[in-house]
Amino acid sequence: MSEHGDTQAQAALQQAELLAAQSREDDAIALVETQLALTPDHPDLLQMLGWLLIRVHRDAAAIRVLEGLVGLDPQHESARYLLSYAYGHIGDHEQAEVNIASCLSADPQSASYHFQYARVLTLGADTGRRVSGRTKKLALSHVET
Repeated sequence: MSEHGDTQAQAALQQAELLAAQSREDDAIALVETQLALTPDHPDLLQMLGWLLIRVHRDAAAIRVLEGLVGLDPQHESARYLLSYAYGHIGDHEQAEVNIASCLSADPQSASYHFQYARVLTLGADTGRRVSGRTKKLALSHVET
C-alpha cells in the first residue's frame, strides 16, 4: 500500500469515528466502504466496518467482514473480539466463545477479554438457555480476574 493510500485510509478512519460518535453510522459505513474500494485488504478499515455494522445490528454482514479480516490475519485479536459480540448477537454461542477464547489465549491479562468471556459464557440465560452452575462459576472467575 502506498503512503498516500495509508494516509487516506487513516483520514477515513478518523472521519468514520467522528460520524459514529454523532450517531451517523450509515454515513460512516458508506465512507469506509468507499475507502475499502481503493484499499480492499486494509485491516483497520475492515475492523472499523465490522464494528460499525455491529453498531447498526447488521451482525451477519459484520461477521462476513470480520471473518475476512481473520482470514488475512488469523491472530487479529480485535477482529476476534468483535466476532465474539456479533456471533453472540445472532445466538451462535459456540463461535462467540471460540473467538473470545482466542483473544484470551493471546492476552490473558486483558480485563476486557475476561469480561466478554464471562458475558459469552452466560449468553442466552435471560432467554431460557440453561447455564450450568459450573459455567456460572467459570464466568464469575473471569469477572474476578
